[in-house]
Amino acid sequence: MAIALTGGLLVLPTDFRLNSRSELRSEARATELAGGSAPAVDPWNRVLDNYGGLSSAAGLGSWLWQRQKQYKDLQPRRIRALVRAESDLRDYIEGGTVSSSFPRHALEVQYHGSPVLTLTRGLKREEMHSVASVTKAVTAVAILRLVQEQKIGLNDDIALYFKEAPHLARPLGGVPIRIRDLLQHSSGISYSPADGAIVRGLSGLAYPIGRQFRPAREDHHYSNFNYYILAALIERVSHKSYQRYIHEDIFAPLQMQHSRIPANIRGAAGMHSSVADLAWFMNAVFGKRLDHPFLERRYIAEMIKKPDHIPFHPEMTYYALGVRVQLHNGKVSSVFHSGIWNGMFGEMRYFPETDAALAHIGNPPCFRCAGVQSYRWQSVALTNEYLRKIKQVFSQPGSDPAGELVIKKQ
Repeated sequence: MAIALTGGLLVLPTDFRLNSRSELRSEARATELAGGSAPAVDPWNRVLDNYGGLSSAAGLGSWLWQRQKQYKDLQPRRIRALVRAESDLRDYIEGGTVSSSFPRHALEVQYHGSPVLTLTRGLKREEMHSVASVTKAVTAVAILRLVQEQKIGLNDDIALYFKEAPHLARPLGGVPIRIRDLLQHSSGISYSPADGAIVRGLSGLAYPIGRQFRPAREDHHYSNFNYYILAALIERVSHKSYQRYIHEDIFAPLQMQHSRIPANIRGAAGMHSSVADLAWFMNAVFGKRLDHPFLERRYIAEMIKKPDHIPFHPEMTYYALGVRVQLHNGKVSSVFHSGIWNGMFGEMRYFPETDAALAHIGNPPCFRCAGVQSYRWQSVALTNEYLRKIKQVFSQPGSDPAGELVIKKQ
C-alpha cells in the first residue's frame, strides 16, 4: 500500500485504515472498564462521553458550570475554582498584551488527550503554521522509534554511519560522538561549525556534517547542525527521505493530518503544524491513558534523562533527548520544546502531574520583545493552574497518575 506525498502533504489512499484519536482513547477506557489499573467508574470518562472536546472553545469549566445538576457527584466549589482558573487564562490570552505581541495566535489545552480549552485569534485550531525548532522534538522521537526497533543504538558512534565524513572518526579529545550526544546538544559541534563534509540524502538534500569546537560531553551547546546529522541518519537507516519517514512513521500513525514537513527541511526547524496536532503529539508520546503508547516507557525514561555532565538540582531545567525537562522538587513538572524566530512561535508542553498537554502558536512581529518572553512563562503558569483545577474536579483516591516521571539524583 502506497502513501503518497503531494506538494509536501500526506495523501492517504481510500483503503488506508488508522485508529482515530478517539478510538485510541476508547481502547484505553475499555481496558479500564475490563479491570485495568484505573477505577471502573471514572468521573472524567462519564463527562467525556457527553463533552467529547467539541465544546473546547467555550471551555470545560464553563460547560460543567452549566450542567451541575447533571453531575451532582462533582463538588460545586471545585467547579467554581475551575471556572475562575479558566477565566484567568482566557482573560490573559485575550488581553491587550498578548494581542499586541501575537496578532495571530492559537492555544489548545488537552487533558488526558481530549481538548478542554481552545482559544484562537486569526488562527484556527487545525491551521498549520511554521513552528521553527519544535521540529527537533519530532526528529528526536523518530530517532527513538528507530532505537526501539533496534535499528540503531543511542550510544552508537555516529562515525559508523558516515564513512564519507572522516573527521567524525577523529573526534576532539578522542571522545566519540554518540547519537545521544547529538540529541542532547553535547556533541561539541557549534551553531556555526567549520566545514566538515556534505552528505546527500535520498532526495538529494544536502546535510552538512560539521566539525567540533570542543570534545563531546563537556557541555551543552545548542546547534541545528546536530539535528542535520540526525535527519541524515534517519534517511540512511530507514531508507526513506526524512520528509517521507516523518509523514509515514510519525504523522500517519498518530493521525496528525494537520502537520507537514516541507521538502527542504533537514530535521532542525521548519515543520508546519497546528495546536491540535502539537498537543496531541505530546499526549501520544508521553501520556498515560493510551493502550498502545507510541514509545515504550523505557525510551520515555531515556528521552527525559538528565545528561551526565550536568549537575543535579531538584529545581532545574535541562535539555535532554530532543526536549527540555523542567524539574520541581526533583520530579518532572513539564516536558517541552519551543521554537521562536522572525514572525513565528510554537511550543508544545506535557505536564505529568495532570497527564495533560499545552500547545500554542503565534506570529510575533518582534520575537525578542519583552511581551513575547513574559507570555511564554505566564501562559504556562496559568495553564498549569487550570489543569490542576481540572484534576481536582475529577480526582479519585488511587487514580492519581502524578509522580511517574522522576529524575534520580546522579
